[in-house]
Amino acid sequence: MNSTFIVAKREFRSNFDSPVGYVVIMLSLMIVGVIVFRDFWTVNRASVGPLFNYLPWALVLLIVPAVTMRLFAEEKRTGTIELLITMPVRDRDVVMGKYLASMGLIAVLLILTVTYPVTIGRLGHLEKGPIVTGYLGLLLMSSAAISIGLFFSSLTENQIVAFTTTFVSLFALWVLDFIAGALGKLGDYLAFFSFQRHMNPFARGLVDVRHVLFFASITVFFLMLTTRSLESRKWK
Repeated sequence: MNSTFIVAKREFRSNFDSPVGYVVIMLSLMIVGVIVFRDFWTVNRASVGPLFNYLPWALVLLIVPAVTMRLFAEEKRTGTIELLITMPVRDRDVVMGKYLASMGLIAVLLILTVTYPVTIGRLGHLEKGPIVTGYLGLLLMSSAAISIGLFFSSLTENQIVAFTTTFVSLFALWVLDFIAGALGKLGDYLAFFSFQRHMNPFARGLVDVRHVLFFASITVFFLMLTTRSLESRKWK
């Protein structure tokens, strides 16, 4: 466990050693902030609905792919992955450390976005329940998305390839609910894997164990795949 936190601390700091972490956070805050307050002034009603409508898109299409693309791909390109996996650190500790560091960065971003509902709440009445559950849903969804990004980053040495495959995969998982209706019975089965379908109840103030287990299962499954991906290098 100590090894996990050592890796997590190293990776979390590296997010802010380059402009990537700052750029991702600032761009996300600016884009989501404009959308949230534009909707508030247009409708003239205090609501955080736009926050939970658009922030998941930002997480899926920009933030998570950008955060995870370099985690293993860059280590492979520079050759430091070979040094890392030969050290007295288990592969799962490396995977969990990088996962926790990414979750830490996403948590920082989400904490900063709390200023939006706080500001809107001063301009009108807001129910706290949907805000709390909405952020819980965002954390769970981000956890699943990060595990997918880690897996694809572990398969390549190219950060652009890692970003693209993560982006395409998360985009597909998000829009499944939109296209399910056109696929008949198959669509009903595919819609079960839609991130949007499992995220929406949290944004409405509902916490269902089934949705929690869905995101948790995706997270565990892809973290296990990532660990196996690292182990496969030793087999070669």
